[in-house]
Amino acid sequence: MRYDFGSDNTAGMAPAALEALIAANDGYARAYGSDDVTARAADLIRQRLDADAEIRFVFSGTAANAIALSMLAWPHEAVLAHHAAHICTDETGAPGFFGSGVGLLGLPGLSGKIEPVALQAILDEPEVGHRQPPAALSLTQSTEYGTVYTEEELRHLIEPVKLKGHGVHMDGARLANAAAAGFDLTQIARLGVDVLVFGGAKAGANCAEAIVMFDHSLARRIDNRLKQAGQTASKTRFLSAPMLGLLESGAWENGAAHANLMAQRLAAG
Repeated sequence: MRYDFGSDNTAGMAPAALEALIAANDGYARAYGSDDVTARAADLIRQRLDADAEIRFVFSGTAANAIALSMLAWPHEAVLAHHAAHICTDETGAPGFFGSGVGLLGLPGLSGKIEPVALQAILDEPEVGHRQPPAALSLTQSTEYGTVYTEEELRHLIEPVKLKGHGVHMDGARLANAAAAGFDLTQIARLGVDVLVFGGAKAGANCAEAIVMFDHSLARRIDNRLKQAGQTASKTRFLSAPMLGLLESGAWENGAAHANLMAQRLAAG
């Protein structure tokens, strides 16, 4: 037997996600996200986060991250992120493409977590006209290394950024794993995150992700932005239904808990 650890890319959909997709295929539904399935999925995400937010479902995490970052920084500005973050290493400049030139500034830190001293150092640098100044911070929870920021660690990174008047994005492609490890999802909005990518693909959905905008001002003309970017699904229920199935059944958290346990067993030999 071959064990493939790229399971979020190679495995099939979780049964609960697939069943919800099949159920959504029955009959007719309103288009472009105005259907009941999409409304229910968005409400469940709000419940998990215990926050009011504008939510849109898109086709990929890359698009979700890049569009979210384009809301937080102008083309002449940059986004701060860990140097191993997915937006820096695996998205082929998508933030710059969707952001019409938005830059990325990589920061160091062990195991995928940004080092607070390094963050503060770059925030303290004087702005000059010859390089892109930081305008936003991107955090990944859980990180590309599988580590999970504590609430306190996030606070130490977010507070100095917000004091500068900058925005905060969270890449939650693996958010289910963080939640299963004990991270309190209700703290995300309270910590000052402006826009979150709520992961579906790595949690057992198809290729669906949700852009969650806690700052409602970011949602101004969001549907125009998504349409232009090719991220508006006419049959949105086929993006939202798998997420609905995962959340209604508890499989979003349970599948991640199983994955975490298997990782711990592997680490223990």
